[in-house]
Amino acid sequence: MRASAVFFLIAISSIGHASVPNFAQLYRETEDLIKLSKTYQRLENNDEYFANFDHSKKPLDFGTFDFIVVGAGTAGGIVANRLSESNFKVLLVEAGHQDPDTASVPGLSSYFFTTPLDWGYNTTEEDKICLATIDKRCIYPRGKMWGGTSSLNGNGYSRGTKWDYDAWAEIVGSNDWSYENVLLYFKKAEKAMFKIGLDESYHGFSGPQRIDFIEDTPGLTSMLLRAFKERGSIEVDYNGRNPYGVSRLQYFLDRNVRAGTAHTYIRPAADRPNLLISDNSLVTKVIIANNRAVSVEFMKNGKLYFARTSKEVILSAGAINTPQILMLSGIGPSQELKKHDIKLVKDLPVGQNLQDHIAVYPIFFRTRYTYYNLTLKEQLKLWYENRRPLTAAGGKQVISFRNLEDDTSSSPDTEYVATGPTAGFHPIGSAIMGSGPWNSVTNPELKVHGIHGLRVADASVIPVTIAGHTTAPCVMIAEKVSDLIKAEHDQ
Repeated sequence: MRASAVFFLIAISSIGHASVPNFAQLYRETEDLIKLSKTYQRLENNDEYFANFDHSKKPLDFGTFDFIVVGAGTAGGIVANRLSESNFKVLLVEAGHQDPDTASVPGLSSYFFTTPLDWGYNTTEEDKICLATIDKRCIYPRGKMWGGTSSLNGNGYSRGTKWDYDAWAEIVGSNDWSYENVLLYFKKAEKAMFKIGLDESYHGFSGPQRIDFIEDTPGLTSMLLRAFKERGSIEVDYNGRNPYGVSRLQYFLDRNVRAGTAHTYIRPAADRPNLLISDNSLVTKVIIANNRAVSVEFMKNGKLYFARTSKEVILSAGAINTPQILMLSGIGPSQELKKHDIKLVKDLPVGQNLQDHIAVYPIFFRTRYTYYNLTLKEQLKLWYENRRPLTAAGGKQVISFRNLEDDTSSSPDTEYVATGPTAGFHPIGSAIMGSGPWNSVTNPELKVHGIHGLRVADASVIPVTIAGHTTAPCVMIAEKVSDLIKAEHDQ
């Protein structure tokens, strides 16, 4: 039996490029980011959001492309990169802007949650979680920039286990999503740099995304590892054959730089002549004609545009925005669309399987030791030397996966990354993959049921929660669907 995942953290707190021009500039930008995060007021309604939009004008023609990828986030940036490796003409449409230099510093990630580079979502009022927050509503960080949430998340590399993907394959009725068949795509994206405990047969060494450890915190990391071992844990590679045990965290990290999708896939491809990246472009719908996706409508700089596709539209807007775009396009539960006077194109269970991990932070302790009692300037100088604390988001030290019933049973159901429950910020399932339109939105090739030329490639297709974080699975999905698309269109 497969168990669901619950998350805990062992961490220490800190505030919070190789390609950054100079220290003085980064320091100024970091000070500006911190100031903005304290003063920014989130937009609360559509009137504010669309205040500068002229509704009276007809859409302007933005051109025709072989493929249109919606969302330059964790998955979409990868799909755009891989498709533009061939001779395809690709349009990548992103609601935000290019990620700033400060996004390359993992330890600054939490400051982005209250800036325009985050979508500004909150949960609805809850009665069992988020109880210590204003109005019992948790913030729900989602990146609105190149790289999407991979540009502001905790940066951890955690795939889930063999049992997760074998269960996934069984649910969707396709062995193509079994662990054996997705492992090669995890490897394709990865360039493993760490050596301690590395289970080599489960890792890639020539992909674009560097995966590495961060330096130990003297006197702390080793003590935490020893404490787990004294309680019976063994040191493991949790992305290897056996996830049960304790380990240093594996990170998307290129030396000191966050190795998210913006750094590893978008920026290296941005100058290709057959790839056009349209920033500040909010997609409002996919135009469907005769059950085929023919164009995408979006707003940019106060004007409405449409772009045509000769082959496919790939929605990679994430587990919240992808279902929204589908429903605005007339694809979703008929009764929900009727409430909003949206013409029904295809009745599918869009948004009806949204799932997330629950996060609990129960382990707090105080010691006489002080770590990183430094000024911002001192911390940034250490970051330039590839040293903590800003190389880590949230000060994480070690990670441990457990199964509360029995560590010999299937998938672990508990992760201790030692830092009242809250959301885990790992949403999945809102455009679930499955065997047919009666229980899913997309098929195992990620095509939307009943609509030609429309696919989804992001966390929304994942059918069941995994015992791990969701960034690595999104990378795998994007790599896999890119191969599927190329094979279908003979390149």
